Amino acid sequence: PFFSGSGNRAPVVICNSRYYFSCKLRNFSQTNKDRIVAPIFLYYPILSAYITVTAMEDVIDFADITNQIYRREMSKTFEFNLMLVGKTGVGKSTLVKSLFQNMITPEETAGEPNLNEYSELLEENGVKLKLRIIETSNFDSHKSDIYTNYIDDKLKSYFIAQRRQSSWNIEDTRVHCCLYLIQPIGRMKLTDEDIQCMRALHERVNLVPIIARADNLDQTQVAKFKEQILNDLKVNGINYYKFSYNDKEDEDRYKAVKLEAERFPFAVLAADKPTLVDRKYRWIRGTGLGQIDIYNNDCYDLDALAKLLIRHCMLNLIDSTHVKHYSKFKAQLLEQAKHQGGKSLVDLGLEPHEIARIEYDSNMNVKGESHRINLKQQRAEMEKTLQSMRDKLQTLKLGVPSRQKPETPHRERPAILREKPEFLKNLKNH
Repeated sequence: PFFSGSGNRAPVVICNSRYYFSCKLRNFSQTNKDRIVAPIFLYYPILSAYITVTAMEDVIDFADITNQIYRREMSKTFEFNLMLVGKTGVGKSTLVKSLFQNMITPEETAGEPNLNEYSELLEENGVKLKLRIIETSNFDSHKSDIYTNYIDDKLKSYFIAQRRQSSWNIEDTRVHCCLYLIQPIGRMKLTDEDIQCMRALHERVNLVPIIARADNLDQTQVAKFKEQILNDLKVNGINYYKFSYNDKEDEDRYKAVKLEAERFPFAVLAADKPTLVDRKYRWIRGTGLGQIDIYNNDCYDLDALAKLLIRHCMLNLIDSTHVKHYSKFKAQLLEQAKHQGGKSLVDLGLEPHEIARIEYDSNMNVKGESHRINLKQQRAEMEKTLQSMRDKLQTLKLGVPSRQKPETPHRERPAILREKPEFLKNLKNH
């Protein structure tokens, strides 16, 4: 049928024993749309319940970009590199098993002190993660130079790889987080060795000090030890990583991260494998006082550490490594290479035009510095000359007696002027 005022024929199609009305309403105002739709119910009052009116509008569909990003990210293999620093017997390997629940198996090493590195490709809900663990093995005392050299080498390797290939294809071996395990023995405070080692690490990596083997302490001792550690870190100027979540739109996650982060420094204990208890597998550690659930938040902080490290803040740790520590290292590396010359710049994988630009900037800086030095010297010489002239002038002033103005002798008035004229006297008498 034709509808008055519309000038368009509206097709009626039969589908599944129902009538569906479809008309293109683009370029019509709301008033015109009402004029088109209203006659349908006038001519087909019985079928009004079966008629669906759809406004077909042009859709660009750029909103699908979020799905494209999701598909692209899901096809990637994410990388996370965790370093554990601690002396022999502090429980590093056991902690790795407990944190990742035996999804990765530590490799046992023997012999000289070294850094034991092993990795595993994990997958969960379609997300692939390459987890790389770096442990300090067979260290009876800390060797901070070994730790820092390893971290610096990985940062430098990433920089060179970034200059030579596409950034999306680079294997990221930079250390994203360092768990520093503190032994609760002796005095309840950080040792000088701990302080020196953490000072060497805190500007290179996201440092997280934790209390290992916390089952050796009661709850009162744990609280006092935490307070003392915080005080020692503050006094010695050690910057540890502060877990946070800045996206306040996800209010639940924001509150959860804030609550768990308040437990820092984390007091943890670990277990080798889960144990069947009451028909459920639980991570239990046997002690002289009985069995302890290592994920019990009422006593210890392993559950809080695992949630912050893995669930909530893993991406933040990766971003912080790139934005803060890697950027700082890169600036220092380029500055050092500038002073060493062109060969060092070539070894870093820089392009010829980049090397030329750096050398030009370096030469300009040298010239500018030389110019500033010359100006400073000239100013010093001028000030010296002026001071010499001031001294000479002062000497001249002291050597020559001051000239006094000669006294002018008093000239007496002539007698004729001293005496009043006769006619003035006569005027006064009158």
